[in-house]
Amino acid sequence: MMAAVFAMQGFGIFAAGLVALIVLAAFRNGIIHNVMVIDYCWRLILGLGAVPGLLALYFRLTIPETPRYTMEVERNLMKASTDITSYLQKKANESHNNDKNDHDNNNDNNHNDNNDHNNHNDNNDHNDNYNHDDDTSSEYHVPKASWSDFFNYFGKWYNGKVLLGTSMSWFALDIAFYGIGLNNAIILSAIGYSDAKDADYNLRAYNSLKNMAIGNIIITIMGTIPGYWVTVLLVDKWGRKPIQFMGFGVLTALFIAMGASFEQLKEHSIPAFIVLFVLLQFFQNFGPNTTTFIVPGEVFPTRYRSTGHGISAASGKLGAIVAQVGFSKLKDIGGADAFVGRLLIIFAAWMFIGGLFTLLLPETKGLSLEELSNEDHFYKEKKEKEKKKSEV
Repeated sequence: MMAAVFAMQGFGIFAAGLVALIVLAAFRNGIIHNVMVIDYCWRLILGLGAVPGLLALYFRLTIPETPRYTMEVERNLMKASTDITSYLQKKANESHNNDKNDHDNNNDNNHNDNNDHNNHNDNNDHNDNYNHDDDTSSEYHVPKASWSDFFNYFGKWYNGKVLLGTSMSWFALDIAFYGIGLNNAIILSAIGYSDAKDADYNLRAYNSLKNMAIGNIIITIMGTIPGYWVTVLLVDKWGRKPIQFMGFGVLTALFIAMGASFEQLKEHSIPAFIVLFVLLQFFQNFGPNTTTFIVPGEVFPTRYRSTGHGISAASGKLGAIVAQVGFSKLKDIGGADAFVGRLLIIFAAWMFIGGLFTLLLPETKGLSLEELSNEDHFYKEKKEKEKKKSEV
């Protein structure tokens, strides 16, 4: 589910390219007449980007909390109980209505009565299961989130190494991901793809921007979107850790190949460079760009899941800042775009580092949130202590 949600970014990136192309086309005559009209274009594109952001904000503010969060973080056991009961009752009613429709269609009274009886038993089973969980939660309270508990939990290497792994792998990825992603236009320009040959300056500016937009759309369609959705298809079959480790390995090789032969590709084979660049986008998304988002949302206990994910994401954005500042400062060493090839080699080194930190992560495929966050260990440990205490 998290992979599918994250994969929608690909369509957002594609939509952004289309918006840029449409806005440029709408202002074409104005740009050709006065190149400063481009100033209106980027402002309009930036403003339109706020629309999906506001929609996302609405859904984020209105989405209900999970019963697990309500019980363990808000510590409102009654509300969590009510939420679970309401959900189970709703599912039971839906099942009952479906069975009733089957009865009406088939005129099978006995079949309907049996289903009603089964639904009643299912409800009792659900209630029995819930009461058991409720008793367990009442008997073994999860520690309350606090600074002391935070340092106590992550101070243990078993837990701390996971936070280190998620944070550093995201940091390493975003150095390259944003170093490339935020500079697609510069890279396309550096290899000559977006350069227009028109004699008129204004027309040349328009066509250069149009070529950049088209280039980004092509890369998104051929590499970015497929990479996201291949991950969605395979993440529960291969596992998160193998996909992330594989992605970092392939990206290391691709960055080395592109960086070492940058000048040759630029001079003699722009199509080959585009192919490598598309593969780069594919394996960023069929790899660590998706998994570095998924894993932190699964491996931490409920009380620190958002905190752990936030620390990991913030580490990634720190990497993005480092990449953007470094790229802009270093790319022109020795001449215009002369250092881009070496920057790609630097990105390769960070991909290798990301792969090393991936080794610290557990495989999360097929495990419950309690198993992943070590909460089951907490319950068992506390139960054993109380058992020993009662024996004494």
